[in-house]
Amino acid sequence: MGVFALTMMGILFGSTPWLTLDFSAPYRPIILDVLDFILTYATNDINNNKFRITIGSPLEIISQIFFIAIILAFIIDYPFIIYQIFLFAAPGLYPYEMRIFRQLTFAATGLFAFGALFGLELIPTVTKALVGLGDLLNFPKLVQFYNLGDVINFMIWNVVATGLVFCYPILIISLVFT
Repeated sequence: MGVFALTMMGILFGSTPWLTLDFSAPYRPIILDVLDFILTYATNDINNNKFRITIGSPLEIISQIFFIAIILAFIIDYPFIIYQIFLFAAPGLYPYEMRIFRQLTFAATGLFAFGALFGLELIPTVTKALVGLGDLLNFPKLVQFYNLGDVINFMIWNVVATGLVFCYPILIISLVFT
């Protein structure tokens, strides 16, 4: 758990100049660059005259920054977490079960990563389509306002859900062969 906390603190308070080795640049936490990337990536193809992202409360930015940091820390620490689970379970497994566990772990990690990248690729298209549904009303005074938390939650859970759907064959294979 300590590694997870350290990774989260590095994401929250780590500075971009440390990554680029440009120490004359002003301090800017990595998490702000990640938030900027997420919002720009999802809303790049949308007409800005009909679409706005709002902040509903004073603490919403902070809560969304912590939410993104927790998700990123879990993604970065995923191999270490799986390794720790393997070390815990290994004494009770037969050699063939350990081999199956390793194979399924590598396959599930690869499929989840591929599915998450596919879900990430879908986000601009899905966001544009959902905002386009609001434009179908063709009401001249209609401006769509979306809450920052709702946009970030939609994008992150879309990526996670797509990754999990891609892991479904591993679940079926593990149920059939056990």
